[in-house]
Amino acid sequence: MTEQIPTAVASCSTTTTTTTTITITTAHNLPTSTSNAAFPFAIGGRYLHAKTRHPLTVRYIGRLPGGNEQVWLGVEYDDDSCGKGHSGTYKGKQVFQTLQPGAGAFIKYVPGSTPLVCGTTLVAAVEERYGALSPEHQLQSAPSQQEAAAVVLGSSNAAIIVEAPGMADVRKRIGRLERLREIGFDDEWVGTLGGSEEERVMFKERLKGVRTLDLSKNLVASWDQVAEITEHLQGLTTLVLNHSRMAPITCLSDAQAERYRSAFNNVVELHLGDAGYTWAEAICIASHFPHLEVLYLNDNSPLTSLALAPGQDLASLHLKTLSLDGCPIDTWTAIASGLVPLPSLECVNLSGMPITTIPERTGPAFANLTRIALSDARVTAWRDIDNLADWTGGKLQNLRISCAVSHEEEEAIVEESPSRAIDPLHMSGEPRSDRPILVAKLGALTMLNSTTVTSAERWDAELYYIHYVDHLPATVPTSTWGRYDELVKLHGPAEKAKPAQTTLKSKLINVNVIPPSGQTFTLRVLPSAPVSMFQKKAARTMKVAEVTVCTARRHDAVMGLWEPVEEMEEGREVGYYVTEGDYVVAVV
Repeated sequence: MTEQIPTAVASCSTTTTTTTTITITTAHNLPTSTSNAAFPFAIGGRYLHAKTRHPLTVRYIGRLPGGNEQVWLGVEYDDDSCGKGHSGTYKGKQVFQTLQPGAGAFIKYVPGSTPLVCGTTLVAAVEERYGALSPEHQLQSAPSQQEAAAVVLGSSNAAIIVEAPGMADVRKRIGRLERLREIGFDDEWVGTLGGSEEERVMFKERLKGVRTLDLSKNLVASWDQVAEITEHLQGLTTLVLNHSRMAPITCLSDAQAERYRSAFNNVVELHLGDAGYTWAEAICIASHFPHLEVLYLNDNSPLTSLALAPGQDLASLHLKTLSLDGCPIDTWTAIASGLVPLPSLECVNLSGMPITTIPERTGPAFANLTRIALSDARVTAWRDIDNLADWTGGKLQNLRISCAVSHEEEEAIVEESPSRAIDPLHMSGEPRSDRPILVAKLGALTMLNSTTVTSAERWDAELYYIHYVDHLPATVPTSTWGRYDELVKLHGPAEKAKPAQTTLKSKLINVNVIPPSGQTFTLRVLPSAPVSMFQKKAARTMKVAEVTVCTARRHDAVMGLWEPVEEMEEGREVGYYVTEGDYVVAVV
């Protein structure tokens, strides 16, 4: 059976409370949860574990089935790996229900103990960083110039406190709150607005210029608390709440709904990455932001479909940009059917999603979609790109795409079977080879992988594409290749010539490496290989543990001397820095 428990969700440091309703599933003969009034913790409240500092939500307070009078706290950790492997069960009986499987745990409560601790307040966090909100208080409380202030190292979870001489001067310089436009308290576990009435008035007045607030990794329990914060930041346009666990918005009264719309009226960009929401819950939240245009829902594991709740409608939303990066929706059809109804959608990020194919369009196309990100995509067939062009009505102008194929695997293929031909019906994963075909297939494209498509490049790409299609196996009809007939009419047929076989080996380039001492040597590498792999090859050749490589140029005054110009970053591809026959300098 289920038990509805209205509870007070409050931060320890404030008397402000918010009434919410938590549904708890109980097993047979389970004793009623003990009244929250007798405890410093509340069901639905957000806390940190006192020892580990792991964030969690209290889901249950009471005795365990078949146990004595001992009171336990049933909690759900934000990170399911911190849980005890169950979802709120004890000896096979469901005591409470977690949102994430395996994230549940029971913590013993002894009167007077503090197994959980509350977070800070936003007012306190602002004053900690910038000084007192009231100038008079700031003068009274500020240490002298000679006095050293105590500063907690942010990454130490309050374990390391150091003295910072001259901190008063620093706070004085940065304490000009009226000039602030962006403030961030990521990982500082802010729970509520906090502050006295006088401090809130001063907060609202002095921070009215703030446009962006980042409260990622917070202990905010409800959207009432979020509304209270935004009501005191009247100029706020961007709100970042990644790694949050606010309860979804449900069953609002007309007065509550109106309050939300007023509190969130100026916000145009909202970040809810890894916040534990489904699509229906996220849309319900977005509907209370009247002017919301940009919504980030990255890495929300419950977002497995784009199904709406009964009565929900997307037509009233004004979303122009939506990011679903890392969400586990695995079919293009589900994505398209869910997003096409968004009338203003112009940009969507579908990177890191397990989509393997883009089928032919069976419903209406996107009305205004012109920008798509498909980084680390599993979509590799050229036919999928033709279908993508059709789904966007031929209007796609900006595309970011990369195949989810490891460069180590690519290198292994080259070393083990260098003559292995690439499947001409699929993308190779090598940007320089795939780029001209992508440009030719997508006629409106003006930006590909953050690089502008010039008119000259488009002309060359379309000629290359005609030649590419003409030399496909006879079993592949040219009519199935998007824009082929259109481009032949524009440019004429390509010259019939025997095509060179396309192999991974043929894509390797020669790069000359100049070591600190000894002879220059040459390495063959794919332009798409990461710099880190190239460095490892150079280190093996030089028989050293590791090297750093830099682009090189000839010395202006000394004949035969090369000097380093720019260090090659490990996260980039080799082809970003060098081409065939270029020289690089190796630094040990």
